[in-house]
Amino acid sequence: MPMPSRHPDWQRVYVPHSATELPWFYPSLDPDLKVELELRKIDQGRFLDVGTGIGSQANALHHLGLDVIGIDIATSAIDIARQFYPNVSFVVDDIRNSGLKESFDYAFDRGCFHVLEPEEYEGYLASLRRLIKGNGLLFLKCFSHEEGDSDVGPLRFSPTELATIFKCDFRLDSVRRTSYQGPRPHQPSALFATFKKPY
Repeated sequence: MPMPSRHPDWQRVYVPHSATELPWFYPSLDPDLKVELELRKIDQGRFLDVGTGIGSQANALHHLGLDVIGIDIATSAIDIARQFYPNVSFVVDDIRNSGLKESFDYAFDRGCFHVLEPEEYEGYLASLRRLIKGNGLLFLKCFSHEEGDSDVGPLRFSPTELATIFKCDFRLDSVRRTSYQGPRPHQPSALFATFKKPY
C-alpha cells in the first residue's frame, strides 16, 4: 500500500474568502527574488511562475514589465488568480507533466518543489528542462533543513541536497539562507537558490 501524501488536496485548499490567509501568500514580489532581479539587472524576458497559487507573484512580475504566465495544478487557485489579476495570464497546468508549448527565459518556484514527493522530481525537472531556454535561470525558494523535521507540510532541504537533486539538469549558481514570508507571525527558515540551465 502506498504511503499517504504529506500534502493537501490542492483543489480544496483555495477558497476565495480565505485564499489570502494561506501561510504561503505574499502580496508583493518575494524579497529574495527582488534582490536577484536587481543584482542581475533583469527587466525583460519571459517568466514562468510555477505553482502560482492565486497569482500574487505573477502579478508582481507583470507590473515590472516582464512577460509572465502563472501555472498551477489547482483549477480553484487559477479561478481566483484570474479574478484578482485579470491582466495576467494564468493556465491550469501540472509542472510534473507540463502541457505548455512555450519557452521561457526564467522560472520562479516559490513553494511548488518542496511540496512534491521525491518520486515526482523526475517529471518536474523534465518539464523545466524543456520549458527553460538554454542559459535560462530557475529561481527556487523552499523550506530549509534548519527549519527542523516534520511529518507534515513542505519537505526541508540543505544546499547540498538541492545541488544533488538538480545537478543533471541545472547548475546551482547561488544559494542563501532566508525566510519564507507570509501572513503569519512565524516565518519558516528557507533557502533561495538560483539555478542555470547550461545549454
